[in-house]
Amino acid sequence: MLLLVPFVTVCLKAQENVDESSSEGIIKNECDPSKSYLGKFIFSVPKDVNIYFPTTFGNEYERIESHWNKIYDEADLYDTEVLNLLTCSNLSNSQKEFLIDAMNGLKLDEYINFTSGCFSKYKKKTISKDLLTYTIFKPVLTKNYFAKYYENAEVIKLLSDIKNNDRIKGTEIEKSIDSILSGERLKKITKFHKSSSGPMSTDIIDSW
Repeated sequence: MLLLVPFVTVCLKAQENVDESSSEGIIKNECDPSKSYLGKFIFSVPKDVNIYFPTTFGNEYERIESHWNKIYDEADLYDTEVLNLLTCSNLSNSQKEFLIDAMNGLKLDEYINFTSGCFSKYKKKTISKDLLTYTIFKPVLTKNYFAKYYENAEVIKLLSDIKNNDRIKGTEIEKSIDSILSGERLKKITKFHKSSSGPMSTDIIDSW
C-alpha cells in the first residue's frame, strides 16, 4: 500500500450565518483541501462514492481503493482530520460516509473517542444528525463495535449521553440506540451473517 504523510486539513473560517438550506441549521464551513493529502484525496473522489459499491469509483478503482486502504490501515493517524472534514459543507454526505467507513480501522477505544468527537460536533451544529447516526449504526457488512460491545462501560456511557441529548431524545435514533444497549442489534447482525444471504460467517464478528 502507498505510504503518504498525512497533513492537517486547512479549513476556511466557518461562516457566521446558518445554512438556511439545511433543516437542522448546520453551520456552513467550506474547506480548502489544497495542503492536505487526505483532503486532496476525498475531494477527488466522486460525490456519490460508496465503499460497498465499487462501481461508484468510476474508472479510478485502483487509485481510490489504494488510498482508502491506506487510510483504513492508518486510521489512528487520520481520525482527527476526518473529524474536521466531516464539517466541510463542500463535501457530499457520501464522501463523508466514505471517510467514516475508513475509520473502521480504529480500535474500539479509538472508535469510541472518534464517535464522541462526532457527537461534540453534532452538538455544535457542525455535522448533521445523519452523519452522527451513520457513525453509530454501521452497515451490517462492516464492523459494528457498539453492537458487539454493548455491555462495555464506555460504550454505554457514550450512547446514553447521545440518546439523552435534547435534539435526539424522543426520536428514532433514541429507539435505535436502545436496540444496541439491549443487545438486540447484535442479535440481528449475527442472524444476518448466519443466514444464506449473509456474505460472511459469524467469524467476522469475532474478529471485531
